[in-house]
Amino acid sequence: MQIILKIQTIVFCSLVAFQGQAYASTSTETIETQSFNIMTEGAFQKLQFTTNNPRNILEKFEPGGAIITNKKVYNNSIEFTAEKSANGFTRITTVRGDVKIKEEANLCPGKTARGYSIVMDFSNSDDLIKEHCKDIQLLLCVTEKSDDFLEAKLSGAITIIDYPFYDVVNRVTGSVVTDVIKDQVKPIEKALIAAVEQK
Repeated sequence: MQIILKIQTIVFCSLVAFQGQAYASTSTETIETQSFNIMTEGAFQKLQFTTNNPRNILEKFEPGGAIITNKKVYNNSIEFTAEKSANGFTRITTVRGDVKIKEEANLCPGKTARGYSIVMDFSNSDDLIKEHCKDIQLLLCVTEKSDDFLEAKLSGAITIIDYPFYDVVNRVTGSVVTDVIKDQVKPIEKALIAAVEQK
């Protein structure tokens, strides 16, 4: 009886997931703005070097919010396995984030603020991630207060894939996956500070 029930459940979940994917859409979930300081001699020059070399940030990056194993850094990409439980569901997924950082004008308020767009793209992650989360898009605004002191703000949003209300499987799974991705924003901030201040 248990074997038959398990097979029926898998078939049912697969059919519902397939139908839901046909009606899936994307939306963004805003990330709470983080304010922090960077304090080190020649802080702005070190920030420039670090943003031009994302690998320096990724090597300091310590994923959080789940049981993390198998962390690897490849040039401007990071890969790790995350295991997370929520609402009675446990999901194990391989996350691969490909990072691009670009300084852009007029991104931040204030004449002296410098703006950097930071995108972590998940298109090379496993299906569990790709089917529920597209990327993190962050905006880093930095104001140089002195040679050894920077004020910074990190804001942005996660691009997520939404499923219809009747697609319970994907909606529950999506909430777990989205939580995993949201939990990486604070580690990105910490890694950025550590990478700049060590230079």
